Amino acid sequence: MIQAYQKRCPLVIDYLVDLASRTRRRLMIRLVKGAYWDSEIKRAQMEGLEGYPVYTRKVYTDVSYLACAKKLLAVPNLIYPQFATHNAHTLAAILSSGRAKLLSGSVRIPVPARHGRTAV
Repeated sequence: MIQAYQKRCPLVIDYLVDLASRTRRRLMIRLVKGAYWDSEIKRAQMEGLEGYPVYTRKVYTDVSYLACAKKLLAVPNLIYPQFATHNAHTLAAILSSGRAKLLSGSVRIPVPARHGRTAV
């Protein structure tokens, strides 16, 4: 799981893509926006860091999420991407940016249904 609200997220993806290439293994990576924002901010404050390791504005996190999703979709031979979001606009943007690969069959994006039912 990679958290898009962390400023290092694109670099972590680059590292994992390189790792997948070197090991000739396709990695499953789940991209989430982030879950521990308050803890990250508090830890940075307690350690006296000049800045924060996470984005402090939602719009920056949203942009990071979409940019990172594009990076994951760009290498379907190395990465099996999973996207966790509750935002329909974000999901639509991901589906739109990965449209050509979705149509070719090189990328599949499963969309789970709510309440344990399987999506079609």
